[in-house]
Amino acid sequence: MLSPRPAADVIDMQDILWIDFESLSKCDLGGRGVYNYMRDPSTQVLCMSWAVNDNEVQTWVPGAPFPAEVKTFRGQIRAHNAAFERLLFWYILCPDYDIPEPALEQFYCTAAQARANCAPGSLEDVGRFSGASMRKDHRGAQLVRALCMPRVDGTFREDKQLFAELIEYCEQDVRAMRAVSKGMRELSDDELAEYHTNERINDRGVRVDTDLCVAAINYASAEVEDIQAIVREVTAGEITSVRSPKMRQWVFDRVGDQARELMATYKDGEKKYSIDKNARASLLSLADEDPEQVPPDVAEVIQCADDLWASSVAKFARLRSLADDDDARVRGAFVFAGGSATGRASSYGAQVHNFARKTAKDPDAARQAMVRGHKIVPEFGKRVTDVLKGMLRPSLLAAEGKHLVVADWSAIEGRVNPWLTASEHGDDKLDVFRSGLDPYKVNAAATFHTAYEAVTGEERQVGKVQELACVAGCTLVLTNSGWMAITDITEQHKLWDGESWVTHAGLVRRGVKQTINVCGMYATEDHLFLAQHDWVAAKTVRSISSFQTRALATGSENLPWSTALWRNTARQRYGVWPFNAPAVRLHTLCNYTIFLKALLRAATRALKRHPATGARTTLDMQKRVQTTRTDAGCSTGYLRARTAATTQRIAGILTTAGAASASTSLGCRIKQRFFATFLRWMGGINRVSTWTVLTLTRAMSRATCGLSHASRTATTNDRCVTLNSELPSWRLVYDIANAGPNSRFTVLTDRGPMIVHNCGFGGSVGAFAAMGRIYGLQLPEPEARRMVDGWRRANPWALPFWSSLEDAARRAMRNRGHEFKAGRIVYLFDGAHLWYALPSGRILCYPFARFDDEGNITYAKASWKPAADAKEWPRARLWRGLQCENVTQATANDILRHALRQLEALGEDVVLHVHDEIVCETDDPERTLANMQRVMCTPPNWAGGLPLGVEAHIMRRYGKG
Repeated sequence: MLSPRPAADVIDMQDILWIDFESLSKCDLGGRGVYNYMRDPSTQVLCMSWAVNDNEVQTWVPGAPFPAEVKTFRGQIRAHNAAFERLLFWYILCPDYDIPEPALEQFYCTAAQARANCAPGSLEDVGRFSGASMRKDHRGAQLVRALCMPRVDGTFREDKQLFAELIEYCEQDVRAMRAVSKGMRELSDDELAEYHTNERINDRGVRVDTDLCVAAINYASAEVEDIQAIVREVTAGEITSVRSPKMRQWVFDRVGDQARELMATYKDGEKKYSIDKNARASLLSLADEDPEQVPPDVAEVIQCADDLWASSVAKFARLRSLADDDDARVRGAFVFAGGSATGRASSYGAQVHNFARKTAKDPDAARQAMVRGHKIVPEFGKRVTDVLKGMLRPSLLAAEGKHLVVADWSAIEGRVNPWLTASEHGDDKLDVFRSGLDPYKVNAAATFHTAYEAVTGEERQVGKVQELACVAGCTLVLTNSGWMAITDITEQHKLWDGESWVTHAGLVRRGVKQTINVCGMYATEDHLFLAQHDWVAAKTVRSISSFQTRALATGSENLPWSTALWRNTARQRYGVWPFNAPAVRLHTLCNYTIFLKALLRAATRALKRHPATGARTTLDMQKRVQTTRTDAGCSTGYLRARTAATTQRIAGILTTAGAASASTSLGCRIKQRFFATFLRWMGGINRVSTWTVLTLTRAMSRATCGLSHASRTATTNDRCVTLNSELPSWRLVYDIANAGPNSRFTVLTDRGPMIVHNCGFGGSVGAFAAMGRIYGLQLPEPEARRMVDGWRRANPWALPFWSSLEDAARRAMRNRGHEFKAGRIVYLFDGAHLWYALPSGRILCYPFARFDDEGNITYAKASWKPAADAKEWPRARLWRGLQCENVTQATANDILRHALRQLEALGEDVVLHVHDEIVCETDDPERTLANMQRVMCTPPNWAGGLPLGVEAHIMRRYGKG
C-alpha cells in the first residue's frame, strides 16, 4: 500500500536536476499501470541519465557507485511524465541504494508544463510542435521492446551494443526534455501546487470492487460463449469467432455496395475496409433500413460483434487490472492539464471521465446477484451488456468503514459565463441565480414590457421558450429524465452527448433563419450532425444517403442503456405521441423484411433465454408484413391554412392492427412507431409481438392531421400531394449553449436519434433550426423578432461579450506586445502565440496564431496529431464562440482547482474529480459534506460576486444521488 510522503524540509529551487530512467520488468506497464509496475519485484533500473542545470548529461548504471550529486540533491527534479521517475525513486532506488526519499514537492513534470502551454504532452510530439532543435529519437521504441520487455520464456535479452544505444537514447531524452522545457513558459507557483495536489489524489487512488469486476468479466465471458455459438451457427461454421480476421471479409462479401462504402476507411491515402465500432453502427442502422444491403444473418453477426466488444466490459477488465493487489485501489487516474485548450484534467487508465452517467436502480442488489452468479437478465436489464454498463460507476466504492461524498456544481458554466463579462447586465443575470427569481418570468417581463409580478402564465411560456428552446417545442431531446420536449428542459436536466450525461449553459434563441428539412426536422444548412468520426453539414446529410445513414447509426449506436425511455416519457408526458402525421407517397411500401429464417432462429434462442416472453411472439415472427401502405391520396402536416379549405378525407390505409388503432385514435406518426419497433431488438423481441395482421382502415379521423385543431387543411386531389422537403423555409430557430465538453446533444428525428453539435458559446456556427411550434402557437416573423429582442433585453450581456472577445483577440494580433481586455479576460500577442489571461491569473494560449488569407485567426491545434511526413502542425480557426467556450470552461476549471486545494488543506481525501464534480472518501460523511458545500459554494478571492450552488450526496458506491 502506498503511504503518504512528508514534504521536504528544505528545497532549493534554484538548481534543477534533469533526469530520465530506463527500466525492465515482467510487469506490463501499459496494462497494470505505473503504480503496480514500480511495486513489482521484477522491476529493475537499467540506467539513469541526468544533468544538473546546463551541465553535460551523465549516465549511471547499476553496479557502479550511485552518484553523490543525485543522492544529496535538494533542488527541483524535472522529468517528462514525472510520476514514473518519482515512483521509481520511492520504490526502487531509495530502498535499494539507501537514498533519502525526495519529496513530492520537488518534482516538476515537463509534460504537464507542455500541456499547460497548450502544447502536446508527449516528448516526441511537443518537439515537433514547437520546432525545437532537440527531438525524441524514434529508435528508442525499438530499443525498449528489445531490452526492457521479457521474451516468451520470461528472460530478458542481453546485448552490449543495444544497451549502449539505449544509454544514448536515454541521454538524448534528457537533452530533448531540457530544450523543450526551456523554450516554454514556466509553470506558475499556483499551477505547480495544483499539479502536486493532482498527484496526491493519484497516489491516494479510489477503491474498486474487484469481486464485482471479476463477476462482470465472467458474465461477459459467458455471453461470449453464447455469441460465438450464434456466430458459428449463422455462418455455418465459416466464422468461429467475431475476432477472427476472416470476419471482415465475410461481412464484406455479403453486403451491398452502399454497405461496403460504410466500411471504407482511408489511411495514408489508401482505401481500406474496417469492421470497427463506427462501421458496425452504420451497418446495423442500414440493416434496419435496407435488408438487401445488409442481410439479416449478416446483421446478426455484426450485432454479436458489437455485444462482444462493448466498452463497459473492457472498462471492468481495465479496472481489475489496474487495482492494487493489497488494497484494491486504482491509482494514477488523472492527467493534470490533460485538456490543453482549457487546462482541465483528463483521465488515464480507468478513464473515469468517460464513465456512463446512468447507474443501476439498485446497484447493491445487482451486485449481489452478479457475485453470486445469479440470473441478471431481465431483472436488472434487457441484456447483459446493459446491466454491466449500469454497474460501471457503482464498481467504485468507499473503503471499509468509510463513505463517499459526491458533490457537483449546479450550472457552473452558466454562471461563469455572464460573470466573465464584468458588466452590469451580466450581474443582472447572476442576480437571478442569487435571488431565486424565475428566469422565464424575467425574460417575459422584458419581452412584454410588464412588471415581473404581472407576468401571466402564457407570457411565462414565451419566456421559457426564450431561455430554453433550441429546437421546436414538439422536438424531443434526450435528457436524464428521458426524452423531453425542448421547451420543458431546464438547466437542472442533463443531456446525453453520445457518451455521458452532460450539463449545459441554457438555451439560446437565434432568431428567424432560412432552414432545410433533414429527416423531418428543420436546420440551417450549416448545422452539424455527427456521422461516425465526422461532423457533417445538414445540407450534406439531407442530400447524401450514406451520410444520413451514418448520422442515424451514430445516434442509435450511442444511446444510453435505457433506450426505451424515449417512448415511455413521451406518452406519459403528453398522453399522445407529440408528432403530426406525415404526408406519404401514394402506395408507399416500407417492407422491413426482417422476419426471415435467420432471425427466427435468433428469436427462438432469445425465447429460451427469456421464458417470460410469450410463445405468441415466436409464432408471429414467422410472418412477413408490410409496415405501411397508403391506398389513397393523403395530405397532412401542412402549415395552418390562411384561407378556408376543406379537410381531405382519406379513403383507406393498410397498416398493422396494433398500429392502426393508435394512429386513428391518437394521431401519432405511424412512421415514428415503426422506428420504435425496429430498433435492432435492443430491448428484446417483445417489440414486434403485435405486428402480425394487415388491417384496412376505411377512414382516418381528423386527429391524424397535424392541423386538426384548426379544423382545416389545404385541399388535395385524388393523387397524393407530398410536402417538398427540398424547398428552404424561414423558421424561428434556437440552440443549446455548451452541452458538455464534447459540445453536442441527442435529438429524435422522424427516422431515429441523431447527435448534433450545439452552438457552444456564441452560437453562430451550426445554429440548429426547427419549426417554431411552441405549445401549439405559430408565431409570425414580427412576433418572433419581438421575442428575440426581448431575450436580448433580458440578457444584454451575451452578444456584446462574444463580440468583445473576438475584437480583443483581433486587436491583440494586430498590436504585438499590447494587452486588450474583454470583460475579465485579457489578450496579448507576443509575435508567435496569442495569450489570454484568466481572472485567476492563469494564462493559456492559442499557439502559433496568425491570420489566414480570409482574415480569420488560426492556430496550431495541439490535440490534432499530424501525419509522419507533415510539414506543419494541423491548424484550427478561432472564432468568438470557441473563445467564449474556452475562457468559460477554463475559469470553471480554476474554481475546481481552488476547491481541490482548499479541501486538501482541510484534511479531506479527494479520490475523484470530473469537471464539475468532486468525490471525497471519509469516515465522517456529515463533516465532509458540510466542508464540501462550504468550500465549493465559496468563490476564490479573484471570483468575488460569482454565485455558486452545489448538490451533494452521501453514498457507499459511486453514482448519482
